[in-house]
Amino acid sequence: MELDQTDIFISYRREGGEHLAARVREALLNRGYSVFMDVEDLKSGKFTEALLNKINIASDFILILTPGCLNRCNNGDDWLRIEIAHAIQNKKNIVPIIARGFEMPKKSDLPSEIAELVEYNGLTPAHELFKASIERLSSEFLISERSNKPTIEKATQIPEKRKALSNKLDSIDTKHNSSEPISPIEDIKTTISDDYLSCYNQALSHYNNHNYEEAQSFFGRAIYHRYNDPNAYFSRSLCHYCLGNFDRAINDLQKADDLGYQKNDLYNQMGLVYYKMKEIEKAITILSELIQINSKHAAAFYMRGLCYKDLEKFDHATDDFLSSLEIRPNDLETIGSLAQLYPNGKLSKDETINMWHLALRLETREEFIDHINTNLRKLETT
Repeated sequence: MELDQTDIFISYRREGGEHLAARVREALLNRGYSVFMDVEDLKSGKFTEALLNKINIASDFILILTPGCLNRCNNGDDWLRIEIAHAIQNKKNIVPIIARGFEMPKKSDLPSEIAELVEYNGLTPAHELFKASIERLSSEFLISERSNKPTIEKATQIPEKRKALSNKLDSIDTKHNSSEPISPIEDIKTTISDDYLSCYNQALSHYNNHNYEEAQSFFGRAIYHRYNDPNAYFSRSLCHYCLGNFDRAINDLQKADDLGYQKNDLYNQMGLVYYKMKEIEKAITILSELIQINSKHAAAFYMRGLCYKDLEKFDHATDDFLSSLEIRPNDLETIGSLAQLYPNGKLSKDETINMWHLALRLETREEFIDHINTNLRKLETT
């Protein structure tokens, strides 16, 4: 990766944050962003100078916040502290991604050079809706443009601090997710009414606070003011999904599809909803169509593998899990699902043991480590 190609810098504490950072990096790369993550991309040169130069040229600075990751920031030579301070000093668009269990320290407990970190709004990705969380990251938080979509002039310049959710609303519609525009590009200020922005703002706020009933209601009001907006339909479908209203979620996803919402995430979400509805054949059909569109969509292979597993088509499930791992080789969910097929899948006993050992090397959560060890003991003693 050339130095001048980096759009997004991902900062993280390797202990506890590497897995989430890698997932975010891969998801953003798949969406056409240029992303830097030091363990993968920094190959040579003076480490300090090269690392800080990457922050200098990036527009967005994503900070992965995992439990305890800021504990060592009181040390002046701590690299996470250095990266955060450099991003703040250079007025980067700082986007915290908050993992489950993280608690932000008090401002007074942080070094002064990074104390304003507590003021930034962040994104808490839902594990079961990771794709949707990344879509929100792309449409609501990031200011970088994807390299594989038409460039749309931003309605606003980079804010010095993106602390309030309302400050991000101008970027929501100007950074539409489709690879092709759904309508001729018009002046954002003349096409979006204040009523729409107000409803969308309130909907996002409720969604971020897990108030899905209120969120779906305000997304509905936003649709009333701008009935042809696929983003609002897709977003409302996520609320319906979280509330267990799967039929309504499908209706909104189909409407978003009709209005031109990009198919990568839409079909993946539709497959997930059909899977939750136990409409397994429909899920397989839509996921197969997605795989035809994008043969590198790891999540689609994984979800279709789960569908085949439920149908007891274990050979098909094995093939799909392996295809997913070719694209995303260290994904714990896929590794675990593949290992759990034994003795019904294509993997031999030794291959299954190797899979569990790989999961053990990657897993950091104690309860899951215990589960993996239990499975290993069963296999190794039989």
